[in-house]
Amino acid sequence: MKKLSAGLLMGAAVVLFLFPAVAGATEIDVEAASLNGGMTLPSYRAGDTLIVYGSEQLNTDGWETLKAAPAQYELVLDNGQTSIPAGDALSAFPNLLSLTAETVTQVGKMAFMGSAVLRSVSLPAAASIAESAFNTCPELREVSLPRVSALGGDAFAGCSRLEAVSLPLTTEIPSRAFANCAALAALSLPAAKTIGQSAFDSCSALKTLSLPAVTEIGLRAFYGAASVAEISMPKVVTIGNEAFSGCTSLSVIRLEDADPSVAENAFSGVSRVTIYSNRKTLTDKNYPPYDLANPKDPEKDSGGGCDAGLGLWGLASLAAFCLLKRLFLWR
Repeated sequence: MKKLSAGLLMGAAVVLFLFPAVAGATEIDVEAASLNGGMTLPSYRAGDTLIVYGSEQLNTDGWETLKAAPAQYELVLDNGQTSIPAGDALSAFPNLLSLTAETVTQVGKMAFMGSAVLRSVSLPAAASIAESAFNTCPELREVSLPRVSALGGDAFAGCSRLEAVSLPLTTEIPSRAFANCAALAALSLPAAKTIGQSAFDSCSALKTLSLPAVTEIGLRAFYGAASVAEISMPKVVTIGNEAFSGCTSLSVIRLEDADPSVAENAFSGVSRVTIYSNRKTLTDKNYPPYDLANPKDPEKDSGGGCDAGLGLWGLASLAAFCLLKRLFLWR
């Protein structure tokens, strides 16, 4: 038994030596000043977390050292970093797995463009994401940007595995911001007023669009979003050419009080739909063939329809009963 146990321990030691990543990732502190001074990264294993600390902001040397990291790593900026500088198509972070930076408020143009293994980004204080900042990050799946108000064009274009986007403070979604995000299925844009040209072009996994504040939907904004079945846009004023072209699953449009101007080919390729509106007629004729219905559900609306009739009948019946009872007592 002792020999067997010793053999097992020896085998485990060999496995850990040959495949150190199985022992679990660790956190490694890296001083910002040392990176800025041109020092190389300390030894680490693939999958470890590098925590940049100190009082200095990373300079060009510091960023270049992180880009040249020899193995995959997760990055936490704990040095009070306020911005991430612009990059270019040839200077991605080839081994960056995730980014967490609680104090960063700005991300520069093409900062992470083409980062091939980047999977998650958490920037809770970021207010501005510049043009193409995360363009073509094919493994990016999770982003947390609760304070972003300014978003650049092509910011997340080509992030083919990005599954959910929530931008509670962003008022304008610029051109091609999420174009070709084929896995994008959940979308929250409560403050957005403008959807730019091709902003969600070819986002084929989207199924429901809730656009509560949107007034303008641009050219080809949701072109080819073939899974979209329902759209709610109660404040929309303008719907651009081919905005919903190719949305072949679309069957419900909710307008409430909106009566938008609709471009001639806005819904090309869409078959018959039901439009829920508070209006008896719609001004523009460029919708697909549609049935017009009231947005209120008559089975749940106590203010009208059958429910109201039953309510009045019940009151009348009660009044008649009370009257007959009083007459009977008087006799």
